[in-house]
Amino acid sequence: MSDPGERVAPRRLMGLAVPALGVLAAEPLYVLVDTAVVGHLGAVPLAGLALGGTLFTLVSSQLTFLTYGTTARTSRLHGAGRRADAVAEGVQATWLGVGVGVALLLLAQLLRAYGTPARHVTCLPYQDVFRDCHVVVEAYWREQGQWVMLDPTYCLAVRDGTGRWLSLWDLRKAIEQGGALVPRETICYNGGPYTMEEYRAYMAKNLFRFALVKELVHGGDGEQTLLEPRGYSSELVPQQERSHSAAAFWAAP
Repeated sequence: MSDPGERVAPRRLMGLAVPALGVLAAEPLYVLVDTAVVGHLGAVPLAGLALGGTLFTLVSSQLTFLTYGTTARTSRLHGAGRRADAVAEGVQATWLGVGVGVALLLLAQLLRAYGTPARHVTCLPYQDVFRDCHVVVEAYWREQGQWVMLDPTYCLAVRDGTGRWLSLWDLRKAIEQGGALVPRETICYNGGPYTMEEYRAYMAKNLFRFALVKELVHGGDGEQTLLEPRGYSSELVPQQERSHSAAAFWAAP
């Protein structure tokens, strides 16, 4: 393990940075190769590849929070000389990512199969989405005339002090105003215990902006509707429609 005060040579830094660059470049490169190969097969196979690539990018980008959380923890463990623990952390995060991704997709699809409008909403902090984000499912409760947030990552749905189920926007206002948040019977993370105060602190930074992929709700072309405060400017993705109206974003389907 290196001395914290040790001067690190540029060559050593490049030895770490170049492999990392290769990992980051891998995804767009193999999508590019797939497009070049499948493009020779005709329009229909190319359209199928485009749909699959869109879904893959959607799921992988929505689980970015897991990537950066795992990187920090494994780095600390490896730096402390606990290599076995660092490897175990990576394996655990991989299975968690698979489980959360499958749960998000299945939950929304099951709700729609039973006639309940459902959608994936990405919760974004002030910074760029690739630094952190969190994804939940919202289902529309027709009898109450409102959206209700379901968070499979934490096995969670939230009520206010009166017992009313909350949408993401309701959750944002409750956290902002210090209102009561009552979880359903259980709340957990990665199979371990988790508290509502921890969840409140985590979501406080991830409720600055919201992104909704039209494709999953209206059968559109994958463009995003991005809800953000007036005066805020971001370059999240090339295809996006900005909105400043929370009422329109959470309108009935």
